[in-house]
Amino acid sequence: MARRNSVAMLVGIAAILSAALAPHGAMAAGVATRGGATDELESARQSLRTRQFAQALQQLEVPAQRGVAEAQYLLGLATLAGPDTPAGREAGLKWLRAAAQQGHASAAWALAGVLAGGDAASQSEAHSWLERAAASAYPPAVQAKRLSRLPLASETPTARSERGLRLLFSFWSARRGDATGLDAAGARDFLRETDEFGRGLLAVAAESGAAASVDWLIAAHADVNQMDSIGTTPLMLASAQSNAAATQALLKAGAKPDATDRSGRTALMFAAWADHGAQVTALIDAKANINLADERGWTALDFAIQRDRSAAAALLKARGASAKLGNARQASSGTGIDPARPGELYRGWAPLLIAASRDDVDVLRRLLASGANINALTPQGDTALHVAIDAHALPAAQALLAAHIDWKRPDHAGHSALAKVALNNDVAALNALLAGGVDPRSASGETPPLVVDLAQRGHLQALTRLLDAGLPTTGGDAAKQSALIVATRAGNAAIADVLLAHGADARATDKFGRGALWYAAVSDNAAVLESLLRAHVIIDAQDQDGVTPLIAAAAAGRGASVIRLLAAGASSTATTRRGDTGLIAAAAAGSAAAVRTLLGARSAVNAQNAFGETALISAARGGFGEVCSMLVHSGANSRLRNDDKVTAA
Repeated sequence: MARRNSVAMLVGIAAILSAALAPHGAMAAGVATRGGATDELESARQSLRTRQFAQALQQLEVPAQRGVAEAQYLLGLATLAGPDTPAGREAGLKWLRAAAQQGHASAAWALAGVLAGGDAASQSEAHSWLERAAASAYPPAVQAKRLSRLPLASETPTARSERGLRLLFSFWSARRGDATGLDAAGARDFLRETDEFGRGLLAVAAESGAAASVDWLIAAHADVNQMDSIGTTPLMLASAQSNAAATQALLKAGAKPDATDRSGRTALMFAAWADHGAQVTALIDAKANINLADERGWTALDFAIQRDRSAAAALLKARGASAKLGNARQASSGTGIDPARPGELYRGWAPLLIAASRDDVDVLRRLLASGANINALTPQGDTALHVAIDAHALPAAQALLAAHIDWKRPDHAGHSALAKVALNNDVAALNALLAGGVDPRSASGETPPLVVDLAQRGHLQALTRLLDAGLPTTGGDAAKQSALIVATRAGNAAIADVLLAHGADARATDKFGRGALWYAAVSDNAAVLESLLRAHVIIDAQDQDGVTPLIAAAAAGRGASVIRLLAAGASSTATTRRGDTGLIAAAAAGSAAAVRTLLGARSAVNAQNAFGETALISAARGGFGEVCSMLVHSGANSRLRNDDKVTAA
């Protein structure tokens, strides 16, 4: 009975969540969201669809704090779908209530469903929310009211829908290492089911290093050698992550250490690539063949050497492994390999490419002088310059540049030679390219622009070197976020400072109309905030919803940012398009520090937004007693009512 109840509750929450993620879900919810808000939340919806709950929570937090009802609704559902704790349940209910109070019919319906199974008080509240949802003409609520029953509490999902939701929960539990969840969902029924990549429950558990899930699934007789759509086994996936316990459990259960995927790679190669010494040791101890080669002729030691995986390389060498390629970083033309005779090792490679990989400048120059095609490509689509960069063959790279190779031509991953070294933060290679005549002022064609990508990755050295050499600070990513905005959102003051020092536009905004100052205020990053204020930004610039940096900081409960912005001259009387002041936003967030500061700046304590909400009503709804007390003592009128005729009391 306990298992049946837990699955029923899971099915209920997941059913609501699935409906929320359906196409046009915002309109079905009875809330007309602005185009910008819908775009903003799409990445969070995608995270929820793929069951990446932690990522979804992070993506939803800021818009929910800002008062976006759809974000509050999704955040409430995602929180309730997470670990079953009292704190998680209360937080989920809080966000659903916040959305429902704004007239979000789906949130009211969800609240009624979640509360339906509680005590008498919870059921009474559930009936109230059902009434609200039905009053908004939300079809499921209208139907439930007509039948005089609460949602979910009296519904029995079909076997088909319950099976599908149990399957989703089984995959989610497998990734989280939740053996109890696997048992509750009846995951034994799904041992042969796979995801879109052809991976079963054991594979996704192994990939996450979820040893508890791996143990449970092995005990349930999952196939330890099941391959996905490209031939990858659970053991290979386990070997590429840090938890050796999962690998050892698979080996003990009969996983084949020398199984190969479609490219001929073994679990030992996966472990060597990831540089996980404990994994390498576990596989060798299980009698893995250390000298097997993939379809390119690479052994596990070759993987370690060519990618500078020092720990794995040392272990493999100590256990007698051999490298069929030798060490490309240390090799010279005197090793006896003839670049004019590629043989099996370099099948499909032109001699010029081989010479570049060996850093053999003399042979490279002779080949070019004799008419070799400087634009020759590897089977993967890389030029000789890309090959030289991969091998860190910098003299060869400079020789190719001197011969006027096209450095802008993208490699198989879509990156120019300049972007390739910059994104690796390889300053030595960067200097070699710049000395060879590469001009970063003409770096274009990258998506996003190189300056944005470097800011996102936090590569300060490479970014500084390129900015000094003339790399433009303009351009943005898919959301029109400039490099400065990206650095600000990441809280990277050093990157922001170097961008500002090189002329980055501090007033540039993204597609939501938000600039770097807006994001610095929300993140409460004092260092970045100071840098931007020194750059003379427009301190009260509004985004597309009319939210200023001060209001955004107040809505996020960032008291320190509110204090600093007021000191810098930010307006305490500005309002959003829905009429929220900074004080209303701070009260709704329960930020006593922000409320205290705004009251000291003589913010209008009884101002009402477009829905009749006051700061006191907002604080009362959130249960923020200290804030309510501060507002009352500052003259807040407790008798004012919102558009629903509800007072703070």
